[in-house]
Amino acid sequence: MQLPGGESFDIRGLALEDVATLIQNHLPDLDSLVNIFVEQSNKSNDERTDIEVENIVRHAVGAVRTAPALVAHTIALACDEPDSVDQARSLPLPVQVQAIREIVDLTFSEAGGPKKFLESLMFLIRGIGNNPV
Repeated sequence: MQLPGGESFDIRGLALEDVATLIQNHLPDLDSLVNIFVEQSNKSNDERTDIEVENIVRHAVGAVRTAPALVAHTIALACDEPDSVDQARSLPLPVQVQAIREIVDLTFSEAGGPKKFLESLMFLIRGIGNNPV
């Protein structure tokens, strides 16, 4: 990813360990965002059985606004810099949105698509929500 000043940083898709960390630290935000994405996807076409990446990416700005700590933590993890949450939080909004877009694309492509990823994520969220650590 390219920063406005010409600097760049590498990102990757999220691994299971990253998702578990995000769930443990941001369960309410993550649960709310997953529900919003699923509701929006269902509203656009009742017959749809798959969730399009663009439906989720469209909500990236909303995610930055409603769950900034989750977004910053996600970016830090995807950069393999888990202690750099404050730096990720201070990135300009367009950079955060683009980073989330790329992280979503990479994560979904590695997970077998958005629907499969979200089904797994919802299963994990429900399981952790019912069995607090």
